[in-house]
Amino acid sequence: LKQASRMLSPALALYAACIFPLTAGAELSESQKVVAQVWSTVDATYVDRTFNNNDWFKIRQTLIKRNYPEKSDAYKAISEEMLKPLGDQYTRFIDPVKYTALRDSIVSGGKGQDVSGIGVTLSIDKAIQRVKIVDVVEGSPAAEAGLKPSDVIVEVNKVRTDGGTT
Repeated sequence: LKQASRMLSPALALYAACIFPLTAGAELSESQKVVAQVWSTVDATYVDRTFNNNDWFKIRQTLIKRNYPEKSDAYKAISEEMLKPLGDQYTRFIDPVKYTALRDSIVSGGKGQDVSGIGVTLSIDKAIQRVKIVDVVEGSPAAEAGLKPSDVIVEVNKVRTDGGTT
């Protein structure tokens, strides 16, 4: 009888969830939806299934339940509390405003060109107002092409990064 009651509990929980579904998903704020989406993306694609020995589901629950007064608060939680504990320098979140600014600086005003992964980490050198390579992934197309850290990106697909013409 004890074994039957243990088996009944999960079945009862599943039945209750179907009969009395939680409406939390429908009531998530936009910020909570972003947190959930980022978590799902990392969960589906992250190679280290131990998530650097973090309780990945607990992180999700903690961050999704939180009330975020501003979207920037959610973005900070994603970066600092969800992704930073993974200890992976290549897994990061760029908020939409910063992503758009970076993309536009790379593709000459964002005229519809796509940014593709070539195996580099980029940064904007404020002193010279140009895009610089910070890191090159070993074995990447960028490494094979001879790109190196501190190289300045002057042109992408015949489009100058400073807005000039070739």
